[in-house]
Amino acid sequence: MLIVRAFPVSGREAVDTFVREMNARAADVRRFFASFGIAREAWFFQRWEHTDIVIVVTDAAEPVRQHAQEYGETREAFASWFKARVQELTGIDPSAMPLGPPTDQVFDSGSGPLERNVPLVVRAYPLRSREHLEDFVEDVHRRPDETRAMYRELRTREIWFVQETERGPIAIAVAAMTDPEKTARDFGGATDRFSIWFKQRVEDVSGVNPHRTPLGPGTEKVFDYAGV
Repeated sequence: MLIVRAFPVSGREAVDTFVREMNARAADVRRFFASFGIAREAWFFQRWEHTDIVIVVTDAAEPVRQHAQEYGETREAFASWFKARVQELTGIDPSAMPLGPPTDQVFDSGSGPLERNVPLVVRAYPLRSREHLEDFVEDVHRRPDETRAMYRELRTREIWFVQETERGPIAIAVAAMTDPEKTARDFGGATDRFSIWFKQRVEDVSGVNPHRTPLGPGTEKVFDYAGV
């Protein structure tokens, strides 16, 4: 199961410090993630208008809710340290919210799990409203053949999530693509009717212009754990 959520953070320096601490305790990190059924977790830093965020993408094995409850309740030394550091950095208490801020998946261009060896491009978009995004998703679902053809041509699998924040909803897009630079060029420069319509709808919903930033607002991957 893919779990995706954005955490507000107190700044890039604090994030980098936490990541260095995690990297210095690699063996503990591996045992910790494996104990809760996590096959992969990647963190992406994104500058935001009001507060910087870290987007966390987690590939977790079932039963996710049971693992989350165990994580929230555990007092094991490393897990307790990890939860304390998360709360210091984000203000969110993992013992109370072990899965982090809730998100809803609203769109998936494919099926099945994401391929673990394919690079991820992850970014958050501001939204005019949740309703505007839901209308866009409905429009896309009404054009399934063109949607599949576009993603097939781009060799991309993309999943969208919505998260409510103190300043309104945001959309989080998680895309797996073999060559992000080529995909950006191809999508940004696409002139077929459906691609032009799709890019215009993205701008209508989020204010982000895909012609200028075809992969969306910039993010930087700062941490990546992959299990055996």
